[in-house]
Amino acid sequence: MKAISPIVATVLLIGIVVVIAGIVNLWISNFFSSTKDMKKDAETQLVCMNTEIISDNTRYCNNYLSGVVYNSGMADIGNITIHVLYQNGTQQKTDLNTSLPAGHIIPFNVSISANYDLVIVLSNCTGKSSELTRSKIMTC
Repeated sequence: MKAISPIVATVLLIGIVVVIAGIVNLWISNFFSSTKDMKKDAETQLVCMNTEIISDNTRYCNNYLSGVVYNSGMADIGNITIHVLYQNGTQQKTDLNTSLPAGHIIPFNVSISANYDLVIVLSNCTGKSSELTRSKIMTC
């Protein structure tokens, strides 16, 4: 029985070590990236504890929904969006493309259909929203 040459054995050994190192590197990078994501989520939740979003003076007139969004909290919020839920089950999302500093107000004016049922103002803070049913919205 013949054995493999020392050169082939060395090349195989180096190849196996490189593959194992690649697998370990992939595992470690995935571990640290998921840890960073968890840290970012925790930081966002802490900031969001000091926020409050209120929509006020909301009015529907001539296929437009207008009003103001107020951040009555002590921290800035971002990604302000208006979600309109219609009676037929469809929804419309409008991104206001703005952040809302603590204590500030921003106006909005959104084109919507007359068969709306519910309006929800959302931000980047999970659980921080303002909901307006049709009965709470003034008409012209």
